[in-house]
Amino acid sequence: MLLQKESDGSATTIKSYQPGEINISGNIYSQPVLITTNSVTEYDKANSFTDLDFEDIASLLPDGTEILLVGCGEKHQLVPAKEIEKMNKRGVAIEVMATRQACHTFQVLNYERRNVVALLIP
Repeated sequence: MLLQKESDGSATTIKSYQPGEINISGNIYSQPVLITTNSVTEYDKANSFTDLDFEDIASLLPDGTEILLVGCGEKHQLVPAKEIEKMNKRGVAIEVMATRQACHTFQVLNYERRNVVALLIP
């Protein structure tokens, strides 16, 4: 799925997604990544959604993060309510969806210049 054809080059851009692979600003990732408007970091502490440590993820979020998108692979999964509550107490909304939808949502929110971070599991 092609997500965006053009970019001004100044922001992180998700070019495409297919199961097992995400093209971000021309680089292909097959492992989980944490992306912000200006950076991409490989997240090597989890290989699947069930391995995620939300306390660790919270410690990696830049100041001012409004929304954390979690792309959990091909299918939507649920985050325990206590983890959502912890993020909300930090002032961060958390949205979990399949990775394809998370890629699209990140692009839209990034375009709107929202303080969004996405953790994407290919």
